[in-house]
Amino acid sequence: MFDRAKRATSWTTLGVAFALNLAALGTALAQMVPQAPVAPAAAAKSCSEWNTACVALCKGDNCRQKFCGKKLTDCKASGCWIEGNAQSSQKHCGVTKS
Repeated sequence: MFDRAKRATSWTTLGVAFALNLAALGTALAQMVPQAPVAPAAAAKSCSEWNTACVALCKGDNCRQKFCGKKLTDCKASGCWIEGNAQSSQKHCGVTKS
């Protein structure tokens, strides 16, 4: 049989190791999450300026063409830019349709 002190020490060691690994995992995951951009001031912005901000966030051509391009088309039709899910889908209306 194991001595109680040895069991307590080994469980403590495992707990500390687990906590350290969990903290490292949390840090790694936090670095993988894209940071929300600072949105341009909605007051006097145009659809093109919102599109430029969108393109800057994209990682590939598919995103630029399909995602930002669709938002630009919608904005020019409605005068409202609707941000993506990463920016809480905020709606900015009254922007210049250019």
